[in-house]
Amino acid sequence: MAQRRFVIVGAEEANRQELGRIVSEFRALAVWLGTGREALLEDAADVSAFMISARTPDLPAAQLCRRLRRLHPPSACALIVFGAQVDSITLVQALDGGADLCWSVPLNLPVCLAYLRAILRRVSLLKPSAPPIARGGLSLDPQRRVAVLQGRPLTLRCKEFDLLYALASRAGTAVSRDSLMREVWGTEYSGTTRTIDFHVSQLRQKLGDSAGCVETVPGIGYRFASETPYRKLT
Repeated sequence: MAQRRFVIVGAEEANRQELGRIVSEFRALAVWLGTGREALLEDAADVSAFMISARTPDLPAAQLCRRLRRLHPPSACALIVFGAQVDSITLVQALDGGADLCWSVPLNLPVCLAYLRAILRRVSLLKPSAPPIARGGLSLDPQRRVAVLQGRPLTLRCKEFDLLYALASRAGTAVSRDSLMREVWGTEYSGTTRTIDFHVSQLRQKLGDSAGCVETVPGIGYRFASETPYRKLT
C-alpha cells in the first residue's frame, strides 16, 4: 500500500514545523504547495488530507475548499483550513465550502491531532462508496456529487448536497438534528437550529415546486417524504 500523503497549501515558514509534526505523527508524506491552483492539479491518490492556509495567495480558502470538494468528496479525504486570527466570515465560508476543520495558529497540537484522528476515522468509514439513489423525480450520485431533479441538474453547495443525501437515503424516516449534525457537519448538535434550518431553507428554495419532499418533523428534525408528488416539468 502506498504511503498516505498530506498536501499542505500556502503554509508560511513559521507554520511549517508545527504542520510537519502533525504529518509525522501519522507517518505520512508531506507535500508542500505554494498555491491553490497547484492543489487543484494534485493527483489525489493516497491523499488523506488537504491542509489549506486561510491566506492562500491565489485563491480564497473557501473557494479552494469548494473546488477541491467537487473533485474529492468527503469519502476521499479531509479538508482543513488553518490560519492566525481567522475571522468568523472566513470560518463560516470555509466550513460551508466543504472544510472539515478550521485550526487557529499557533496550533494546539494535541487538540489538532485528536480532531484529525476523528475526521480520518470518518473518512475511513465512508470509503465504501455510498451508492447513487433515486427518489421519485430526484436522483443523487454522491461520488460524482451530481443531483438531478426531473431530468434537470440541481446546483447544490457541498453541505446542501450532503444534507439532501442524508435525508433521501432514509426516505420516510424522521432524522434528528443531532444525527444530521454528526453526519453532515461532523460535530455534535449544540442545541441551536440555525445551521440546519438555514441549509434546509436554502435546499427547499432550490427544489422549487418539489420542496415539499423535505418535511419538518416538530421536536425531532426532518424527513424526506417517501411519496412526494413531484411537479412534472414541461
